[in-house]
Amino acid sequence: MGSFSNPSRRRRGKAPAEFDGADFDAFRFKFPYHQQFYQNHVALKGIIFDTRF
Repeated sequence: MGSFSNPSRRRRGKAPAEFDGADFDAFRFKFPYHQQFYQNHVALKGIIFDTRF
């Protein structure tokens, strides 16, 4: 059970994320945290179209 037993113990010492829920897009994102992460990290990166997958 260890670290997975109590969710509040995992977040101890971390401040809650500040996010204005007025512009939250519930159709695209499950939680406001996901939208904030996308805007701050993913959306800022450029797309390289010449790279093959």
